[in-house]
Amino acid sequence: MMSNSIIESGSNATPRRKQSLMMAVVDSSKIRKDSTVMLATPKSSTESILSSRSSIGSGAEPARRLSLRPPRSAYSANSPSIAVRKGTVDTLIEDGKYKVQTVSTAKPALHVVTCSCGRVVEIECRQTDSKQPTVMHPSTFSITLTIFLYSTVAISFSKTANSKTEFRRRQRSHLEYLVFLHMITLSDVQERDLIKKSTDKHNALRKDKMPPSHSDILAHRKSSIVSTIREMQEKADDLCTQLKCCKNLAEIAAEDSIEVIMTQHKAIGCLIDAIHRFADKPALLDDACEALLKLARRSEGLQKNIIQTGQQGDFLVIMSRLIDDVTIVKKCCIILGNIASVEVETSRSLMYIGAVHCIISMMDRCKDNADVLQNGCRSLGLFASHDETSVDVASANAPQAVLTAMTSFPEERNVQESGCWALACLTRKGEALVDLNSEDVTRVLYKAIDTFPNDVSIQEYGAWVLCNLSVLECRLNKEDERKAVSILVSDILKMQDNIELLEEMTNALAYLVTGNRTVQEEMVRIGGLEALLSTMRRLEDNVNIQANCCRAIGNVAVNTELRTSLVTAGAPDVVVLAMLNLDRTLIIQEYGCVALTNVSADDTGNKVRVLKCGAVPAVLNAMKLFPNEENLQLCALRMLNNLMELDNACWSLIDEEGVTVVKTVISSFTSSMDIQYFGCQLLAQLSRKGVPKAVLDEIEKTLLHRNDICSTDAGIAHSLCSFYQNLLIRGNSTAKAITQDAFSTVINIMEMFPVDQEIQICGCKIVALLTAGSDKWQKLVNRRVLQVVLKAMTSLVSDLDLQIVGCGTLACLSDDESKLALLTELGLLHTILMTMEYHRKEYQLNVLALIVVENLCEVGLENGDDIGNISATVSGVMNTFPTEEDIQLSGCHILASVGKQKKMGKKHSSVSDECVPLLKRILRRGSADQELLEAASLALKEITQGMDMFNRKTSTNIGYFGHLSEIPGYSAIPTEMSDDQ
Repeated sequence: MMSNSIIESGSNATPRRKQSLMMAVVDSSKIRKDSTVMLATPKSSTESILSSRSSIGSGAEPARRLSLRPPRSAYSANSPSIAVRKGTVDTLIEDGKYKVQTVSTAKPALHVVTCSCGRVVEIECRQTDSKQPTVMHPSTFSITLTIFLYSTVAISFSKTANSKTEFRRRQRSHLEYLVFLHMITLSDVQERDLIKKSTDKHNALRKDKMPPSHSDILAHRKSSIVSTIREMQEKADDLCTQLKCCKNLAEIAAEDSIEVIMTQHKAIGCLIDAIHRFADKPALLDDACEALLKLARRSEGLQKNIIQTGQQGDFLVIMSRLIDDVTIVKKCCIILGNIASVEVETSRSLMYIGAVHCIISMMDRCKDNADVLQNGCRSLGLFASHDETSVDVASANAPQAVLTAMTSFPEERNVQESGCWALACLTRKGEALVDLNSEDVTRVLYKAIDTFPNDVSIQEYGAWVLCNLSVLECRLNKEDERKAVSILVSDILKMQDNIELLEEMTNALAYLVTGNRTVQEEMVRIGGLEALLSTMRRLEDNVNIQANCCRAIGNVAVNTELRTSLVTAGAPDVVVLAMLNLDRTLIIQEYGCVALTNVSADDTGNKVRVLKCGAVPAVLNAMKLFPNEENLQLCALRMLNNLMELDNACWSLIDEEGVTVVKTVISSFTSSMDIQYFGCQLLAQLSRKGVPKAVLDEIEKTLLHRNDICSTDAGIAHSLCSFYQNLLIRGNSTAKAITQDAFSTVINIMEMFPVDQEIQICGCKIVALLTAGSDKWQKLVNRRVLQVVLKAMTSLVSDLDLQIVGCGTLACLSDDESKLALLTELGLLHTILMTMEYHRKEYQLNVLALIVVENLCEVGLENGDDIGNISATVSGVMNTFPTEEDIQLSGCHILASVGKQKKMGKKHSSVSDECVPLLKRILRRGSADQELLEAASLALKEITQGMDMFNRKTSTNIGYFGHLSEIPGYSAIPTEMSDDQ
């Protein structure tokens, strides 16, 4: 009976280490373990979310510029001069010289035709169910559509000399518009509508005169801007001339002509010179800054023209002198921010002369002016948009200035937008957040996000800020983390087209859920898992998103209560798909293995689901593709170890030539003891039914070899013992049997690692399994083996599992009288009683221990002192488990034997005072089993007679028990004693 219980308790080899793994990665090249056996990495203070690498798996790369575009200012580059009405653009077709948009939500619906020159004409559509327009060009014509300032349509085409004459004739008639209709056909546009629209314009123009030709207009513009520049250069000291020319340039700057584009760099030089000469003239400065902003808005190259003049410091002087002129202050802030954004050296040079401090000072002085605060925040963000300057800008107290501005105008949309942008730039580096209170940032940020829930820019900038705060050292409190998770999950669902932001939001979520059960549960509750999995399915080729989502899944899976939710949502399938789809990407393989490891931990149902989705082939494929990546191999071995309790997983691994792969990994990374252990542990679990003997022999050979090489490593030694234990547990169902040499190896290992709990437990199980019902193996159990078992129990008395296995082993061996004699000589009784006293409340252990004691008592006790120790310990256990009949029955048998030994008059023998009352209580229980009642009566009789005999020998009769007739059930005992006795 005892041997069977041992086999059942050992049906699965106890894993040496817990296989549940946690993940939080800032650095993709290194994963470490801490005291809780989790894959985790501390949050980094040096990595910038906004400047994160474009490819996680590509190694270290130089930090890039901020890709997030700043908010538009009043002077940002505009769209074409005739703006398309707001609405949903249903179609957008480009063909040759024309671009046609259909805006169906405008009232009425519009067809917008844009020429290559940038001009736009809108044509109303009478039909609300407008279909996609088409653009057709006959092959015999070359059409150029140009829309002039007064929206006059002129058509020029060339075919032959005769066609030019025809064109001049049509130009004087309405037929020119029919040609236009033939050249460009817009679906659902009534031809008569376009003819009428065009005819009305044509007639209105003919009432005055024909408009100038296109070449005449361009020539006039050229002479106008050129003459203005020449005049500013010739009369540089004339205030009136400079003022007039600045106003003229401000007007000309809005035009899109080629002449303006070709000469604007000269105009910028003239404006900078005028600003430098007349820095105390507000009127000129206002117009000059206006013209400068309009001219330089087109590109960074034009901003560099301002820098090349070397006069950018003049704007600081102007702001300081004209501090009360908020219009000029605002424009100077915009100019400084624009030129600071071009290159880092310019930004640094401006900071050296106090640009950031000047902007912050202006914001403080003009704290009631929303325009100044808006553009001040925007400029501070542009200064901080470089990795090299963000910390310096933050150290100048810029974050506090931005927060103050946002707090002053909480309902002003432009201020909140620019403030969120500035915070996104200022929170890029962990060093910049040292003196920043994250609670202040989140309070203001959450207010802006809640106030403008439908504003795309504010939501986007706010998400960037949350990503930075979540990843860098500026930790959020618990409530802010929950709010951040809620916002990020919502933004992931709303901003599906912003790929870069999706990458950073998934990265932030992976950090937020690391080791935080509250946040993990919140993310699952609000549908965060579904959002991540949906994003992974939609962007299956995006390395960053796949890696971040795998990390997030792995971190959530650390929570045992949420693993089922992950499996139900389909996380294992998506992770395996990512591993197969991006099988050449190292980081995906690593994070995928960790995620699958955590999902499959400690739950057989989850293990089955992970196995069914193809995890074993996917992991082995990763191991084959990256044979030299130590960290990946370790993650893969851990994951496979989790599944090895399933027979199908073992067979799948063998079918995929996994044994060869694992052996190769073990031999390749001999210096990594983790790989050695997990690899050997994996092989040890493959001793299953149906596994060919050749495979088992190969595994044994590998384990023995590794044990010889790493003879001092307890983990590898334990793997070898586990392999033999698994063979014994499965008995005849395996193709291989354990040999005497193997048994000797196990005993050697137990002697070498006397205090290793796992090895001692495994070794004791092997001894028990071999000796249970097998005379052959019992003959091999010699004094050395018994010493090893007893020493293990004595050394590790506090380890309950070891004590249970040890007691079970001794229960088997003590059935043999020769072994029992040896055990008695080696101090078996002392070891057993010590174990029973230490684990008084452990039911299973005491059941096994009582069997050993009972066997000892049956062969007799030489020392009378043992009687008292046994009776005291046994009665204590019986009192602890008064309702457990197997303990009560074994205890009664032992006490009866003790009574017999007492009756034999052993020296110094005494019986515990608790024995008699204990036995009386058993006999008074009418519901007790008859076998138990008989055993209790016999024990009481033996103890009573033993005490009477002992008392007569010492001439001391203390009347210890009174009359036996008072004991219920006494008549059940056949005895010659009368009731009076």
